[in-house]
Amino acid sequence: KQELATTSIDLSVKGIKFKLINEIPLFKGDQVSIAFTGLEQEFQFSKDHLFSFEIKNVLRDSGTQLVGCQRIDIPKNDGFERFLVGYIQGNKRRYKINLDNSLLALQARSLEQFTLVKLNELIIFMQRANGNSHKKSPRYALTTKNNQKLYQYWRDEKNRSALHYLVNTERLERLNTLQQQGKSLLVFSFIHQHKGDKFFYTVDEEQLKHDHAFFLQFLAFAASKSSFAITALKSKMISPEHAYSPYTLSTAMTKQQNYLNPPLTDEVKDILTQLPCAVTATDITNASDFSDYQALSYEGIDLERLKSLGLKHNGKQSRVDEITLSYGHQRQEVRFKYQTPVIIESDDSNWSGLSADFSVSGLKVDLENPAVLSKGDIVHLSFPKLQKITSAFDLKQLPYKIMRISKDKKTVNLRVSVKEHQHIGRSFFKLLIDKNKNKLTPDEYAMLTPGLSSALRTLYAVNMEIPTAMVQSSGSRYKVDNLVVGKHGYQSPKNLLSAMSQLSDRHGYHNLYPLLGNLQVSHLVDQQMKKLMASDTAVSELIYIAIDPSITNIEKSVTIKQVSELTTPQMRNFFIKKSLKQGDFYSLELKLSRSDEANMEHLNPELAYIGSYAIHRGKQLEQDIYSVAGLVQLIDVTQETLLRYELTK
Repeated sequence: KQELATTSIDLSVKGIKFKLINEIPLFKGDQVSIAFTGLEQEFQFSKDHLFSFEIKNVLRDSGTQLVGCQRIDIPKNDGFERFLVGYIQGNKRRYKINLDNSLLALQARSLEQFTLVKLNELIIFMQRANGNSHKKSPRYALTTKNNQKLYQYWRDEKNRSALHYLVNTERLERLNTLQQQGKSLLVFSFIHQHKGDKFFYTVDEEQLKHDHAFFLQFLAFAASKSSFAITALKSKMISPEHAYSPYTLSTAMTKQQNYLNPPLTDEVKDILTQLPCAVTATDITNASDFSDYQALSYEGIDLERLKSLGLKHNGKQSRVDEITLSYGHQRQEVRFKYQTPVIIESDDSNWSGLSADFSVSGLKVDLENPAVLSKGDIVHLSFPKLQKITSAFDLKQLPYKIMRISKDKKTVNLRVSVKEHQHIGRSFFKLLIDKNKNKLTPDEYAMLTPGLSSALRTLYAVNMEIPTAMVQSSGSRYKVDNLVVGKHGYQSPKNLLSAMSQLSDRHGYHNLYPLLGNLQVSHLVDQQMKKLMASDTAVSELIYIAIDPSITNIEKSVTIKQVSELTTPQMRNFFIKKSLKQGDFYSLELKLSRSDEANMEHLNPELAYIGSYAIHRGKQLEQDIYSVAGLVQLIDVTQETLLRYELTK
């Protein structure tokens, strides 16, 4: 064991950052013991005054290393932790507050908010089948205005989800194999309607790779249908611990602010353990696809074999819940208007009334006469009419807590207290709602599990692979300074994002010349930002990019073309052939959207904290948030373009 003396750079209740020389290298995951010798005048340490810390990050620079640690093995009611809370609070004005963590977190949180509500890909969370860990089926779909068309495409004639025809267990296995190669799985589909029923025909590129002739015939036949679609699938294993992103200043939060970002409930955690992976489905169909695939022939196609590919909903498939991606204020649980007699009892008194609305965990009651009750009282409710329709639940004398009572004492809001009582009412109302779920909107049904939508939203945010360029207004012009991707999103070393990183002369930055180096493309972004409304769906533009790595001058090494300029298949194929011969070729679909206004309620806690200690940095960050005008999703469709090139050249 080696002992070193150093000085902390910053200190928090559960963390510390310090600088060391590189003679003794430390690495992420190492455990160290630390004694705070500089605090011996402030705090009475015990004889064994060493505290255990785990190294979370190390930044090396020439001869030094900057080490960030988090305290571990903290005993309950730890005296040193209590001391640090008071010490830091009492010295906030004396010492400089390190706001770097809060600044980075707030910037990421704001960009995440702008990006997620405008996603073009459909996010499908897969659930394990009961008792079978290998079999998985779609369970939740995260939707936006931009991906709603794709979501509706996979609905049958009775408006039930047909996503299990797009993503099934066999396709998921093929998808996982391709994922390791950094590839998508391309699914080609069309819908046939017969006597009011919808039949979904799907084939993926791996499914028929040993029968090239039938694959070509299927593509030609499918492309002759108006419902022809090409969907790119990618999968990602997910970890439930990534589902919660706490504020960086949880100890400084007010009770009023805590409801904005509450920790995950046990119910949500249980659901997440059954969701091993998420699949992104991206519609990459465009007009040139139709014409190129239609040029193939389906003459002599085996009609019986084609017919066998058509699948119809049989009613046995599991339910898929739609959850709309949004950051607007939502109640923890949705309430439903429903009138039924209620009797409230307290001590020896009782009052009769009718329920006005109810949720799983609470209800509002309009009483016939004023009640001698106060906020915080525990009362007992009976539901005489509901009791007549169930024998499985005893709906008498159920304990509820009064959350609010009107001035006239005739309107009472009540909530179950689950921690204090095993509550039958909660189980009954959940079952009642579940049996009537078809009468509820998708968002309402999803909200029956409070916190689930935000957990799934956060899970996708940290795993997001498709990059988004943020467009900010700068006077009368627009600029792009930030790219948004998920912290754990896989990036293939062969994709355009990696190429833009290699073109940059600064570590951690991307050179956006392949995106904005073409005047027409740059002008297109400017024009669309001026024309588009926040309520509009995304506008698409397909571009081809050629990069010749043998040329060091970026302007000469990168060639960008709008596909709309390449008006014939021959011109497109010539550009692709030349690009592949000289270096790298990329096909990129730009999805341009005007941004929604930021929901500042979710951002204000951290913004106010930063502003109180660094007013200029707070103002600059607020200005950056308000300057976001739109976004451009960069959807890499190179794989499909090259497949089509090989089939039609």
